Amino acid sequence: MCWNKLKSTVVALLIALSAFTAPAQEKDSISTTDVIIRVDGSIIYGKVIEVSQNEVKYRKNDIPDGPEITLPREQVYVISYSNNTKQVITPVFGKRKLDEEAFDANSMEIDENNDTTKNLKYNIAHGDVRVGMGFSRAYSSFKGVDDFSKEASAPSLFAAYQIRYNRFLKVGVNLGYASFNYGYNRTSKYDGIAISQSIEESIVNLGIYARYDLIDRFVKPYVLAGLNFNYNSATMKGDVEFLDEGKHVLTTSGINGFKNDVVVRVGVDFMISKSFGLYSDVGTGTSLIQIGAIFSLK
Repeated sequence: MCWNKLKSTVVALLIALSAFTAPAQEKDSISTTDVIIRVDGSIIYGKVIEVSQNEVKYRKNDIPDGPEITLPREQVYVISYSNNTKQVITPVFGKRKLDEEAFDANSMEIDENNDTTKNLKYNIAHGDVRVGMGFSRAYSSFKGVDDFSKEASAPSLFAAYQIRYNRFLKVGVNLGYASFNYGYNRTSKYDGIAISQSIEESIVNLGIYARYDLIDRFVKPYVLAGLNFNYNSATMKGDVEFLDEGKHVLTTSGINGFKNDVVVRVGVDFMISKSFGLYSDVGTGTSLIQIGAIFSLK
């Protein structure tokens, strides 16, 4: 009888002790969890390892011994630490969403389940429209005009549509128009002749290119290489004046044709928002310097 009573008492004590310690264990588990809130509103539970100038490293809460996960700093809005303190990482004004995914510090690969950079159908529909102007052409498509004065009759105009091939590589097509004037004047009193020549040139080009972004942030420096197919059309006018006789001989002729050019440029994009930015680059082509606007179809 006494043994049964003692046994019942021990079981009751164990049940009471279990009920008392379970909430404490759950509380301890929660208290050691850091909460990461991203700028797109999603929440991550884990243990923050490091917060640096460019990134935040953490381990998942359900895999405490797992690999470190790295988030770009600009994707993290605030961190609520287990010691009841918080740290604002990236101030956010209004709702903002980012497409960049977290990186595994060991593999440095994008999460395949959420990665849209390799979805060709998605990328074709969500490319970048670029519209710009060019200045100061660096070369002439005409031969034998070294002694001519050269000037652009108006800024060159460009439009392009580019899509993402992977995270850093983009491909695109471009269309451009440029016009240039050439002039030549020479007077020889010895021969009694004054020669005046002018050339009006128009160029329409269609090109393909690939560009590599050196950094995938809101500032994107890049290098670009491509091939332009140019249609050149020119009108040449000449005036030969015989000074002694006061006579003029006027000539007019036209020429057109196709020419291919390899284009190499370096530049930088400045993304003011997710869907709008500015760009500037310099290099070969129908303009030396180009500036313009970017409209992202996100």
